[in-house]
Amino acid sequence: MTPLRKAGRWLLILGSISVGLGLSACKSTRELSFHPGLSGEVISDPQFVGFREKLMVTFQREGEEAISEEVVVKEIGTISLPLFGQFYVYNKTCDEVAAQIEAAILDERPERPLRVTVEAVPTPIFFIGGEVRIPSRYPCPSEMTVSKAIAAAGDFTDKANRKKVKLIRANGRETLTLNLARGEAPEPTVYPGDQIIVPSK
Repeated sequence: MTPLRKAGRWLLILGSISVGLGLSACKSTRELSFHPGLSGEVISDPQFVGFREKLMVTFQREGEEAISEEVVVKEIGTISLPLFGQFYVYNKTCDEVAAQIEAAILDERPERPLRVTVEAVPTPIFFIGGEVRIPSRYPCPSEMTVSKAIAAAGDFTDKANRKKVKLIRANGRETLTLNLARGEAPEPTVYPGDQIIVPSK
């Protein structure tokens, strides 16, 4: 679908809502506050939204065709939706995200409500916790290494013990202790479901 045709579909289903949201200025009128802080624990429950994960957001008004938009959760925990701006979704359930978006639409145009559903797009992930700047779960592409995984999590904190980084395999049967202060040659690959723990000094 071309960008022009896609934009036309958005205007068709959203109708006059776009006027209330300042479409003519092509700017977001809704900017939700960011998360005040993140826990050092690994977020391993798949029902909660993680960084860089994909979500499918579907809008539907009764009697009209639904429209869906696949979005990626940014490193700051937000998603961006055409016409509606940014929403903070990190560590929320899909139902909570849908309710948040519905409320934003209802605030702007209460006479033209839309039903919103949000689903997680299945993505292979790894987990990382301990002394990294943004402990969480992240998508696990092919050829992912421990160093790349740590970089994805914002790098080491100042308290990190780089000599005793643990890589726990998804089956739980193997745990590797890596010295990343001097480097590992070759560095082991991180696979979906693996967990990385960076201890303190």
